[in-house]
Amino acid sequence: MKKLLTLIAATLIVASTFSQSPDKMTYQAVVRDANQSLVTSQAIGIQISILQGSPTGTIVYTETQTPTTNINGLLSIEIGGGSGFDLIDWTNGPYFINTEIDPLGGTNYTITGSSEFISVPYALHSTTAQSVIGPIEEFDPYFIESVAAGITESDTASWNNKLDTEIDGDVTNELQNLFLQGDTAIVLTDGGFVVLPDETDPVFGASIASSISSADTASWNHHTDSTDIANMGYIAFLNLTQNSEGQITISDNGGGTPDPSAILELQSTTKGFLLPRMTLAEIYAIANPPKGLLVLESATSKIYIRSSNSWNEIISTDDIFISTLEDAHSNNLQNSYYIGDGAGQGFDQSANYTTAVGSDAGVGFGTGDFNTAIGAETGPATGTQDLHHTTTIGYNAKAEYSYQLVLGTSEDTVIIPNTINLNPQNSTPTGSSGKLYVKDADKNLYYHNGNDWEQLNNGYAVGDFAMGGIVFYVDETGKHGLVCYPEDIEASMRWAQSINNVTYAQGDGIYAGEMNTAIAIAALGSQGDPSAVLSCIIATSSSPFTTNYGDWYLPSKEELLLMYSNLSTINATIITEGVGTVIGADKYWSSTEHNQVVNEAWGIDFSTGLEFQDLKQSQYHVRPVRRF
Repeated sequence: MKKLLTLIAATLIVASTFSQSPDKMTYQAVVRDANQSLVTSQAIGIQISILQGSPTGTIVYTETQTPTTNINGLLSIEIGGGSGFDLIDWTNGPYFINTEIDPLGGTNYTITGSSEFISVPYALHSTTAQSVIGPIEEFDPYFIESVAAGITESDTASWNNKLDTEIDGDVTNELQNLFLQGDTAIVLTDGGFVVLPDETDPVFGASIASSISSADTASWNHHTDSTDIANMGYIAFLNLTQNSEGQITISDNGGGTPDPSAILELQSTTKGFLLPRMTLAEIYAIANPPKGLLVLESATSKIYIRSSNSWNEIISTDDIFISTLEDAHSNNLQNSYYIGDGAGQGFDQSANYTTAVGSDAGVGFGTGDFNTAIGAETGPATGTQDLHHTTTIGYNAKAEYSYQLVLGTSEDTVIIPNTINLNPQNSTPTGSSGKLYVKDADKNLYYHNGNDWEQLNNGYAVGDFAMGGIVFYVDETGKHGLVCYPEDIEASMRWAQSINNVTYAQGDGIYAGEMNTAIAIAALGSQGDPSAVLSCIIATSSSPFTTNYGDWYLPSKEELLLMYSNLSTINATIITEGVGTVIGADKYWSSTEHNQVVNEAWGIDFSTGLEFQDLKQSQYHVRPVRRF
């Protein structure tokens, strides 16, 4: 049976002298035997066939040769020395070259190769393009459609002729005079004429300039004097004086000397001074208002003055001057108010319903809304910003996150009312000793013990994010059970390197995995490094858990089945908390060794929930568990 082998081959044309058409082709190929070894420095039997139409088409030429390969297994031959090669009609292609090789030099061909002639051999056809037979007809559709296509020989007869002499002897009788007849025509002296159209300018006709008359322009260059100003009427009684000190008086009763302390004084016994009137939104829209700018809010007739960083009312609705309260200011548009030296520093003008009372109260509210700080130095904790819905009462009471109520400092004694409404949190907050929060997912109350959050009511439930991982089993007390690690420790790890040692880690039940892991490590010794059991015991808890739990182990087969039965709940908690990776449809090792076959252990396929047993050297996923 012949073996097909793709040969690295090249076919070249061998050209003869005097620029004649080539009559031979050079063929090269690298030859290997059935074991893919190069056939070097050896006589080779080769049969070359040229086929027409397809690789299995009609054979139009055949020749055989016995060349010798070089030290690199390369053979080089010339094709075309046989009878009939010059009779091939290369225009009637396609053509294919087929080579058959006997590496032993005979005719028992065991290696074949076939390829299509692309362009090189068709140079042999160039000898047929020696002449052009018949007339050449040019067809240009663009020329046929043009005016030039109609020009005849007679049309061009006088193109280069010109009149060199005057024919009728008069060099002036061809000249005519032009004159304008009214505004409507240009007339020639021999009777010819051109009618001028009416001039219309719609833009000019619609403009104010179209109505300007000569009378309107009579005084364009005249200046306006004091009489003209008096005739304007509305400032006829203005008296404006300036003294040598640069002080200005504006009066409607003859003027007078300004007060020495005033740069500008308005004097009148019948008129008042009217501030600019605008809405509250327009007041807050003033770009870069300077300190001291005054405006009147039109809806309430309140006067606002600009301080260094806010607009403040000068007169309240009950006519009490706010200036009697030291360092008071407000952001009335957002219903936010600040009273006290430094109160509300750093707040954003867009902050809604924010109140701070006391020295340095509410410092750092930023853009947060619905915050209340009562007492000196109360408000957001250092390092926080843009908190919202906080209430801090008492000296130095600090909120660390939104929706927090803080009564006094950690050293103060606080009397708790009969009921407290705690707003549930979507994610686990940053904790410190003594803090409480309600988790939105399970509506349970959690207490921070200084190291981690503990559930206070009704024990634990499957899916809780606690004790270093995700709860997947709870006993009848509700306070003890199993949690799985938030992510796989290994995605591809063998059970152990040993294949023939029985470790007797054959426990199968709840909590059995802890003993199995200890037994397997003790029995395997160095053969257990690295292994699934070893990777579990070196695992530690990660953020957000502050307790460094180090008692993780490889779960037993029963414990893995419990994880599979609660797979959707476990994965939902991982997604909600945003920590770790979900358990995929993969195979996971258990710590339970097969008690009949010494080199195998049990696992669970989490795509089906079925048990499987496999060699300890096989590699599967590993996810530790711990008991609490």
